[in-house]
Amino acid sequence: MEVKKWINRAMAWVGVFIITPVAVSLLTDFFREKPVFETAANAIRWFICYDIKLWKVAVVFVLILIAVSVIAERKKEKEREKERENNALLKKPAFYNYTYDDIDGIGWEWGWVQGQDGRWGVYNLMPVCPRHKSPLIDGRFDKSGKYVCSRSPQCGYSIEWDMIDEGKARMRIWDNARKMSRAPQMVNPDF
Repeated sequence: MEVKKWINRAMAWVGVFIITPVAVSLLTDFFREKPVFETAANAIRWFICYDIKLWKVAVVFVLILIAVSVIAERKKEKEREKERENNALLKKPAFYNYTYDDIDGIGWEWGWVQGQDGRWGVYNLMPVCPRHKSPLIDGRFDKSGKYVCSRSPQCGYSIEWDMIDEGKARMRIWDNARKMSRAPQMVNPDF
């Protein structure tokens, strides 16, 4: 896409540099009452007959080659850098599939999310029923005062609300993930 834009711009400039002298030549020839395109023909004759030194051509050619190679190398390096960034974002760490654990007798489920800085963090951390992995409903404010299985009354699983320690679970998950990845900077426990 960028190449197409660059070609269009170059063609516009070439068009301006070709059309402008022709138009000026037509106008000057018209007002000086000369034959049409005599000024343009004289300019072309002068350009063709100009004494060009071979070393000047060689120097210009070498400079153009150097400029083209530098520009091409920069583009390749930018593409490589973009590819490296994309691969880093797409590559899943060793702990990515670690989304459930039983911590102190309570089942926990969560997902992983990658921040803009590339570090991973736990999101949507919730206690779940160990029998069938259903989320536990916070019942602290009703008559039970417990976390209960969302499949209740069929399941009947419940746990006292003060047994649930999300901070402790998050730190344990972070520690386990760090051990799996062998890279402590990969996980952000405060995410």
